Amino acid sequence: MQRITSLADMRPEEQQLQMERLPPATYEACEHFIARMQLGGLEWGDITHALLGLKKASIYEGWDDWHDRWAGFGQTYEVRAEEAERQGARVTQRQWLLKASACYHYGQFMFFDDEEKKFRSRQKVTELFQRALPYLDHEIRMLSVPYQDLQLPAYFMPARGPGPSPCVILVNALESSTEVEMYSFAKEFQARGCSVFMFDGPGQGLLSKDHPLDPRFERVFEPVLKTVMNLPEVDPDRLGLCGASFGGHLVSRLAALFPREIKAVINISGGFDHDAFLDMNVMVRKDFRHVFHQSSDEGMARLAKESLHLRDLPGMTARLLMVGAQKDIIIPYESFLRVMEWARGDTALITYPGTRHVCTSYFSDYVPRMTDWMVDALSPTRH
Repeated sequence: MQRITSLADMRPEEQQLQMERLPPATYEACEHFIARMQLGGLEWGDITHALLGLKKASIYEGWDDWHDRWAGFGQTYEVRAEEAERQGARVTQRQWLLKASACYHYGQFMFFDDEEKKFRSRQKVTELFQRALPYLDHEIRMLSVPYQDLQLPAYFMPARGPGPSPCVILVNALESSTEVEMYSFAKEFQARGCSVFMFDGPGQGLLSKDHPLDPRFERVFEPVLKTVMNLPEVDPDRLGLCGASFGGHLVSRLAALFPREIKAVINISGGFDHDAFLDMNVMVRKDFRHVFHQSSDEGMARLAKESLHLRDLPGMTARLLMVGAQKDIIIPYESFLRVMEWARGDTALITYPGTRHVCTSYFSDYVPRMTDWMVDALSPTRH
């Protein structure tokens, strides 16, 4: 009789546990990330099995074990995908490749203790996602955008049906992945008739290890914008931007600097400034230092105060939707609201009183609402 193994076989010593639930201390330490992992394609069963026995009592420590557990699950899903390929099970192969990619991403996204190990896992995120592309039920093209001496990795998801179509350009946050969180958003926009363009700039994705994020991100965005506007499937008069967390700050900046091209913006929990950098928790500070290649909190705080704000820019004239959490302890709610006060065009607000940064507990509520808002904002009748 053939025995079909399961993910639970990865940790046979834990099969003595009679319940498949996380210990309260582990759940409390990891709860902030669970909804985000589910957005990225992982399920409660994945999360439970990966974290059983994890000795992690704080969000600020225990990331090496976290990384290795998720990388192990990624490797297991990759093996499953290879088995599915041999059997000709293309749908299953796709599903497991995408799950493997997400496992590697969530293993490394807050892991800063070993730069080489982190980067190897980040490479696996892209490799596995790209292996899944031929088996998707929608088109994704791999592109590259020339910028200085780099080629920026990019993906284009054309809208189904006749074009040209409106296009939403997604901008990464500090630790998000084009192939995981941005892809989850992209599918929602594409399902509603928009094309989508995603890319990694310096400091993001595969470029984060050797190239710092440029505070003047408009220099990176300019060739991206030209590439998008030259795509025959895209209506260059109907372009929108969407970003979460620091990506929300960036899309607000870009809309102010490209007022003729950008017609609508979604900013999810992005702030007006980052003057309170030193008040952020230690993991967020590490994240900023990682992408900007800063060796100290003091150096990063100076950069944030000098460059990571909207003070010197004219208010954006594009339509703006803000999605924010009133109890946000990463980007103060006051900084979030200042973006709306600064903007000069039509504004709309979705806010939740008791949730955290990026409103992760409410993805199922606001993601459909924000994507519908963008479709309306980019409709031909408004231009």
